Amino acid sequence: MKQGIKSRRTAIISIASLIILPAILITAYPFLRPKGTQDAKIIQFTVIWSVISGTFGLYFGALCAVPYLVTGGPAAGIAYWVSGIPFDLIHCASNLTLCLTLWKSLTKLISTSYSVYV
Repeated sequence: MKQGIKSRRTAIISIASLIILPAILITAYPFLRPKGTQDAKIIQFTVIWSVISGTFGLYFGALCAVPYLVTGGPAAGIAYWVSGIPFDLIHCASNLTLCLTLWKSLTKLISTSYSVYV
């Protein structure tokens, strides 16, 4: 019995990942920095991406609740989402802080790697 519950939870998490990853890509695409943007605008992009990542931390629980909504009905979806709100708030604050802290160094690392390997 335990194995069946574990495999069902894994399947639901996989379905949630199929919902979340396209949501990230669709949200992020309009904010990609065009090549040749001045360094003064990097700060603006840092703030934009930090807000996007923080907001996504808030919506993560709602997006993960969609499979529970479909498989268990509205009560299960809402219960799953509401029970995860404290985690979503921590997720939001952590995403925002990490993005503000690491944005400049990670973009430098990625651009250097891109120019070397591509």
